[in-house]
Amino acid sequence: MGSSFSTMTGSAGPPIPSLCEPRTLVMIGAPISEGQDYDSGVAKAPQALRDGGLSAVVEEVGWGFEDRGDLDLDQLADTPVPNAPPVPSSRATIPFYDNAKIKNCEKIGRACGHIFDAVYNAANEGKFVLTVGGDHSLGCPTIAGVMRARPNACVVWVDAHGDCNHPETSPSGNYHGMPAAHAMGWFEKRARGFEWMDEHLSHPLKEDRIAFIGLRDIDPEERRLLRQSKVKCFTMTDVDRLGISAVMEEALKQINPRGDRPIHLSLDIDGIDPVIAPGTGTKAKGGLTYRESHYICERLAMTGQLGSMDLVEINPVMDMEILKKSRDMSSPQTAVSVSSIGQPLDDENKHGDCEFEEQLHGDNPLIRGTPTVRLGLELVESALGKTII
Repeated sequence: MGSSFSTMTGSAGPPIPSLCEPRTLVMIGAPISEGQDYDSGVAKAPQALRDGGLSAVVEEVGWGFEDRGDLDLDQLADTPVPNAPPVPSSRATIPFYDNAKIKNCEKIGRACGHIFDAVYNAANEGKFVLTVGGDHSLGCPTIAGVMRARPNACVVWVDAHGDCNHPETSPSGNYHGMPAAHAMGWFEKRARGFEWMDEHLSHPLKEDRIAFIGLRDIDPEERRLLRQSKVKCFTMTDVDRLGISAVMEEALKQINPRGDRPIHLSLDIDGIDPVIAPGTGTKAKGGLTYRESHYICERLAMTGQLGSMDLVEINPVMDMEILKKSRDMSSPQTAVSVSSIGQPLDDENKHGDCEFEEQLHGDNPLIRGTPTVRLGLELVESALGKTII
């Protein structure tokens, strides 16, 4: 039986219709890590994806690839945001939060301003924007940047967590638990370092233009905020009950009812079950399966309206540590079994230089690296329209 979505083709066939013509993907490395409490391993993800074969993967599915490098966020933190929109008079009198409400507030805010500018520039050129984190703090500036270039954009947010706290409700004060709330205008005050956001917040992302998929670890106040909003939320219970296909149809019906809005995908790798994606900091059991996560990307590609994607919270260092812990050095049999799935693990190995899993039939031989890096690369393939036939 053939697929009802006839626009999808394999990498060797004609390309699917795309919002982005010519079909060029711009990669922006955004190694921000100050929005969370874990080590800075997430900052290594952009280079790990490059080493793992990102450019070859993108070109294999018929897209051009343009790597704009990693933003040097430490250096840029003291540099004004280029072309930052002026602060609207309607927001100029709004008071600021105490910086203690958001850990590393000003540094994160200025770094996010440069992410916003880079994303806006690429989106304004009509290109597919892939922003690789880094932690999910970047979810706010990428939405703001995309919406500045494509004002009627809508968002699919894949995550174990809602990221919808604001500074008064956050138990931790970590900004990576707040970016969706910030993009929707839920902050009651301004945040220092985020002055470039004021123009966006005069017309923020509408609540009925974002859908969350994969939720299973929500803070109490965050739950209250989501329940009283118009945001479409699909918990893992909904995925189990409805199936991922029905979830995607309901999500698209809500955020893009006529199918004419540009779509932005913000994909936190912790939305996927940690058995499949172990290399991430805030793990939560019972997540999306391998196929469910791919189907989300495939279905969005089918729309022809997917024009940008975040890939965040991949921590290749954690992947390495998990594999190291799995070795029992006192057992020769175990040592042989581990060495058979990759080169010896030492400090000299780059993440993209090692193979950590047995290659199975159907795996893309262009893809290398730790398990979570490899999964991220495969999801990019699916988001760009790769199919089996």
